[in-house]
Amino acid sequence: MNTTMDTLVMKEKLHRFIETVEEKRMKVIYALFEQEIEEEDWE
Repeated sequence: MNTTMDTLVMKEKLHRFIETVEEKRMKVIYALFEQEIEEEDWE
């Protein structure tokens, strides 16, 4: 594999990692505040 391909692979792996971490954090935050979110009058 050449350096350019290595860099592209690393970028893709990092991007997938970031998406996964963000999704997990979002689920945790939602779980913590679910009751307040569901009860909130957003209008």
